[in-house]
Amino acid sequence: MRSSFHDVSFFLLVILGFTLSLHGETRARGRGPSVSSGDKYATLEEVGAKPDDGVQSDAKGFDYHLALADKELGLGNTEAAIRHLQSAMELKPTNTMVRSKLAQIYWSQGRDKDLLRILSGHTAQEPLGTTWQFSRGMSLFRLGRLSEARREFQPLRDHHEFAAAANFFLGRIAYAQNQFQNALKYFGKAVRTAESDGSKAADEYRYDYGLALFRLERYAEADGQFRLVTSAYPLNPSPWMMRGRCEEELGKFTAAIASYEQSIRVDPNFDRSLYHLARLQQRYGDRKRAAELFERIKEHREHDMH
Repeated sequence: MRSSFHDVSFFLLVILGFTLSLHGETRARGRGPSVSSGDKYATLEEVGAKPDDGVQSDAKGFDYHLALADKELGLGNTEAAIRHLQSAMELKPTNTMVRSKLAQIYWSQGRDKDLLRILSGHTAQEPLGTTWQFSRGMSLFRLGRLSEARREFQPLRDHHEFAAAANFFLGRIAYAQNQFQNALKYFGKAVRTAESDGSKAADEYRYDYGLALFRLERYAEADGQFRLVTSAYPLNPSPWMMRGRCEEELGKFTAAIASYEQSIRVDPNFDRSLYHLARLQQRYGDRKRAAELFERIKEHREHDMH
């Protein structure tokens, strides 16, 4: 089973990390040009360009497009920025900074096929090369091309910066293929690595570690993991629900009811917790409360049909 735990918080965290990695080769905002990969990138003022200038074909053409791309991004004109970056990349196909800028935009827009198109078959010096490899893996994962994603993540299992995240996604792939014992191995390493690094991502990874333990019917261990996650993320309904599932399997029905109740306090429209709570209230708790909950579930379903 999968929950929505990572739908917002985790992937925002991953995108942020990806963005910061790519910005390592870009100009710091408001600090003028810098030197990267042996090239000096000029500002709009330095090339004398205005947003409505025609495309130059001389030696300043690359700087011109790069400066206008930055300008358009600052104005929120992403598609125009993409066109200028594509022109810059045509002028200097081996320039890794421009390729990284484009990849960053494509990632943020969910354009995984475009990201793979510009990063596949190209190399960059470290640490950017590994960042590209990890980024390809994430895009392949989002596209459901799991075997290809696994090939990108596997060499990064022991990488000093990407080990935790790579093991996490290898675990996600194994979990999606119902290989729960393998998933447990990868998730466990992701948690341990993140903890040793002092990373807050450890609690994100811990949730999936708990899911794998649950699927292996190791309910007490899974419950321990979900308790830690609810402490770290008390305002997310999913770990409260899974804590309730573990407690229910362990025969702790009063505790399970309390966890389900907390889940719907966090999100009153979280249908999965509503259903589990209604079912458990009907069997072991308050039948009147159960009837109210089943009515709410019915109303939600009728609303979804319209």
